[in-house]
Amino acid sequence: MSFCIELANYALRIWDKSLADLIKNPLPELLDDFRRIRGDFKDFEAKCYGKTDSNLYGYYESVFSVALLKLSVAIEDKVRGGEVQDEYVKFAIDMFTPDEKNVIREFERFSGIDPKVVSPEALAEMIVSGKGEIYQLVKEAVSKQYIDFANIIKSWSSKYSISDSIRRGLIARYEARFKNVVEAVKRLLDQQPAWLRKLFAEYEEALLSSAEVREKFEKMFRDVYEKEVYSLRERIDALEKERSGLIDKLNSLSEKALSREVEAKTLEEELSKLRREYEDIRNKYFEYLKMWEEKGKELEELKSRLIEKEKQLEEMALKEKELTAAREALEAEVVRLRNTVSEYEARVEEYERYKEELQLELRAMEDKVNTLEKVLRGELKGHLVTAEEAAMLEFIFIEKLRSKLREVPIAIKVPWGEVVINKWSYERVQAESVEQSATIPRNMSIVFGHRSRRFLGLGEERVVEVIGVYLSHLDALKKQGFDSQPATLSDLLNVLRNNLSSIEGDKRYTLVGIASPTGWEESVTKYVAGEAYSLVFNNAVVILVDLIKNRAIYPEKLATTMPSIDKYARMFIPEVMAEEEKYVENVIRDLCDEAKAMAPENPVVPYKKLVEKLKGISNLSIIRVMSRLREKGSIEITSVGGEKIILCRSVW
Repeated sequence: MSFCIELANYALRIWDKSLADLIKNPLPELLDDFRRIRGDFKDFEAKCYGKTDSNLYGYYESVFSVALLKLSVAIEDKVRGGEVQDEYVKFAIDMFTPDEKNVIREFERFSGIDPKVVSPEALAEMIVSGKGEIYQLVKEAVSKQYIDFANIIKSWSSKYSISDSIRRGLIARYEARFKNVVEAVKRLLDQQPAWLRKLFAEYEEALLSSAEVREKFEKMFRDVYEKEVYSLRERIDALEKERSGLIDKLNSLSEKALSREVEAKTLEEELSKLRREYEDIRNKYFEYLKMWEEKGKELEELKSRLIEKEKQLEEMALKEKELTAAREALEAEVVRLRNTVSEYEARVEEYERYKEELQLELRAMEDKVNTLEKVLRGELKGHLVTAEEAAMLEFIFIEKLRSKLREVPIAIKVPWGEVVINKWSYERVQAESVEQSATIPRNMSIVFGHRSRRFLGLGEERVVEVIGVYLSHLDALKKQGFDSQPATLSDLLNVLRNNLSSIEGDKRYTLVGIASPTGWEESVTKYVAGEAYSLVFNNAVVILVDLIKNRAIYPEKLATTMPSIDKYARMFIPEVMAEEEKYVENVIRDLCDEAKAMAPENPVVPYKKLVEKLKGISNLSIIRVMSRLREKGSIEITSVGGEKIILCRSVW
């Protein structure tokens, strides 16, 4: 890597020099530079291709190309008007197309506004003076709309003969120059309001009025989000400790209830006390959240005034048909207003999301209290699965999903467009439990990720991840050997915290499927489906999977905004044929009929006999059918003398 960078050092020097400075050099010196850089470029291509990061290789390839292009133009200008005899001079001149040379000549005239040459502060002073060469360059750059230079280069590339490496180099090199102009104008509006009075008297009142409203909003914005909300967050953090302590008590009580070591009456008394504690904490949360909302209302009123000012200034700017300094100021203030509103809305969205998370945590705590009550009354019913079945379901879920995801290409619709994945950037499997056992699940998750960069590898890195998470109650399976408690909202939130906490705005998109062998609490399915609360994220989609019922649950509103959501949901469901499940049920029924004929009082079927009858049938079909028959009361699974047997009942 260091060798490749060293090879590009001399080309970087030419890359940094302006065309005007290069043309001052004698022709022999220019030719020597051209030969040296061309030789370095050949070595770079031969020794560094495939051995350095592709983005870094692309960057230095552009450095070499643009450096050679500058020297080619400088050499051509040196011999202009004369007859060229030297073959190498002809070669250097003809190495690039006329279009490429015209592009570099046009934009090299703006090297004087490069941030390496003049800072935004100094540039702002030059604009205020209204004099000098740099001021004229700024005016011309703005009038030709060179601020959006990257898009211009792209459009030129479709019309003119410009190579990819030249285009990438120009974008990387010159975008900073015109951002420098934008930054200078912003500083003028923020730091030199007198400039407005001096040069834009006809719009003075509107601009100053806008600046006044904006300053008032920004001050209140800072006060609310840096002081008031910070104070509220401190109170909520303190309250979180109380909530965490209550959750610990609820978990302890849940263990007592499952162990049946404590009388139900004693447990009910403890639970009644914990419910009172929960209600006290909940009331405090709602009090703090109400204070939060009241502060937000005041800011919303000011925000509407900002938007009015924006519209007013925009209309004024449109009246200025020609690009004048007044129009520049008006448009710059419109951009500033929009940025202020955008920053505020982003912060509001962040805190709204935080508020929603708090409310979900409250609901999860309430669900935990309600679940305990149902356990004590014997009302809680989910899919009964043994530890061995839960482990088998985990293996099936993870391996089926892995197999589907490896069948590339896969197209996934994300906020920035459709991403077609031909190859995954990474794949990993992780587990909650480190224990290795064929009869106990580990709560594994599988992650497939795809990294990409837009704009020929020069844009920001974006990541698409597909995550499959298996969620079982490990403690219950280890202690009891079985579990029938549906996954709760608290279980779901723990999974989301572990898998969605690292999402970075619009740079990452996650599709997560969470599979439960015991099903899901009704309240959870309502939240996810959107009946009571919808788990719809800007940068993630959450899909719940009920492995026994062969069902996927996802936000209902996504069915209209994301037509492919059903396809994504099916990706997380391990499929089996309905005919196969029907066959399994018939085999169990036949075996039970035989057992009843032989021993009407105690009809039993050795599990080993069932397995022999169902050779070649998927384990998933067997587990699903047996779970349904157990829930229906048709069969029971037990162990006699260490051998697993099926007890046949009369209900079919």
